[in-house]
Amino acid sequence: MSVAFSTSKDNDRFIRHRFLSLSPTSTTIFERTFDLLLNKYHQPIRVNEETGEISEIKPPRFDKHKGFLSDKARRQLSRSVYTLMGLVNENILIDGEHKDKITFATLTLASPQIQSISEHGINYFATDTEIKSKCFNQLMTELRTEKEVDNYVSVCEKQLNGSIHFHILLDRRIDYEWLRIRWNSLQNKFGFVDRYAQKMSQLTKEQYFALRTKEYKNKITNKDLKKIQNAWDYGQKTNWQNPNSTDIESLKGVDNIGAYISKYMSKGYGHTSSELKAEISKYAAKIEMNDIIVKSFYQIQGRIWSCSQTVSKARKCIVEAEDYLIDDIENLVSKVKNIKIFSEDRFTTVLHNFKHIYTYCNEIFKYYTNHLKATLHASILHLFNRDYSNHINSVLPSLLGETITSSLLSLASPKPKNTFQTQIAF
Repeated sequence: MSVAFSTSKDNDRFIRHRFLSLSPTSTTIFERTFDLLLNKYHQPIRVNEETGEISEIKPPRFDKHKGFLSDKARRQLSRSVYTLMGLVNENILIDGEHKDKITFATLTLASPQIQSISEHGINYFATDTEIKSKCFNQLMTELRTEKEVDNYVSVCEKQLNGSIHFHILLDRRIDYEWLRIRWNSLQNKFGFVDRYAQKMSQLTKEQYFALRTKEYKNKITNKDLKKIQNAWDYGQKTNWQNPNSTDIESLKGVDNIGAYISKYMSKGYGHTSSELKAEISKYAAKIEMNDIIVKSFYQIQGRIWSCSQTVSKARKCIVEAEDYLIDDIENLVSKVKNIKIFSEDRFTTVLHNFKHIYTYCNEIFKYYTNHLKATLHASILHLFNRDYSNHINSVLPSLLGETITSSLLSLASPKPKNTFQTQIAF
């Protein structure tokens, strides 16, 4: 688990510091060089082995959102999910206890977002940007003010029909009826519930059952038929004005909560290109379905995922580390199974889960606590084994301070060395 870095010929000017970047899903060891002359860390450089050319290593810049979740964004999203659950209660990630304290919900639109597709582009009832700014952001504001939600992680995706939907992870339990009523009210700013109610009110019971049974692909059970019957009765009772557009996921049977939620929130479409084109053709008006149209149909406008500031700040902790600490971490990591290690020219990253870091961080803590006790024990014995007869009034106070010195001397003076040594314990 070695790390290779660029070096400087001017050793008096530059000081190299090692750091640990800690997150719930990874630990990275990297090094930065401090410039004493400029009083700041200098930009890392990369040397071309063939030409000898030196170039600065700069992080990539993203000027605009691409409309799809990148691999880097998926990793950040995953770390944020683990961080939020760790902030609520670390046992959620260790043994699954207290998972009832979080809410994992999905918000969908009651009716299609896309009206039609032509050679001129896509016609929306409401764009992604409008839905996020007028509906979703308002719901998140109400969750913070009315339901006292402090931390959250959210991501938006496109359904097969091209409609945007949202996954949200919240740091407390939310009543599903409140959530559905508020989300339906907000999305109806653009008429999504009204269009749903208009469509459903025109269906007979037989037509409704035929529509719903298609969802089960001919594998329907009596329990499923009962659910469809209850949905029909509820729709009739409410005039189809309160559709089931929210779903709060049950996590009772989930073992690895962090892996399950992070994978669910970044799973993507999960459909083949032919299935996507077939779905889009339902909206298209005599135009050929090429890949450009497919991409724009499923491309998300604006920001794709976000999290609260507390989660953003807590998902990565950077601390300076001494060499001996790095060595001990390497030894402990080598003992843990199912850990992946990636090394490059500027850093080494260890991928793990929360259980791993919880285990080896506790081992490190115990090791250094015992090491500190032993060091203090030896230091104090060394002090009292020295001869202070000639300068006791000047040396000890400078080493320990007046109060500590007088206390130690009062303990040590009436006792032989061997008797005092047996009473030093921690």
